[in-house]
Amino acid sequence: MFYTYFSDIVLTFAERIPAPEKVYDHYMKHPITNHSFFMSPTDPIEIARIIMSLKPKNSSGHDGISSKLPKTLNQSICIPICTILNKSLQTGDVLRGMNIAKVIPIHKSKDKTDMGNYRPISLLPSLSKLLENSS
Repeated sequence: MFYTYFSDIVLTFAERIPAPEKVYDHYMKHPITNHSFFMSPTDPIEIARIIMSLKPKNSSGHDGISSKLPKTLNQSICIPICTILNKSLQTGDVLRGMNIAKVIPIHKSKDKTDMGNYRPISLLPSLSKLLENSS
């Protein structure tokens, strides 16, 4: 029921968004090239810093890994994670599953039988958070 409710809300709002008058490249100041966007590679030190900055929560994404596990394994996983994240930045691809969120309805207030009294919370895998926060 939550899936249908939240999906229908998105469709309702999407229908209200007017179609753009111009195509996206009209707003670009310079012509688009394959080298128009660059992100510096990350390193194990930055990954360790990001891991330590994660809030130690029990909640997890669809992979079942909470932020507590990377914090526990910090030093032993920094180099492999750094390699994975740099490959993602180089190729523009992310590992399968890193962009999948586990959506949980959280009750806000009032009647628990009214779907309008819930808000969706999206929980991403911890590895996604590391990619998000790396340079």
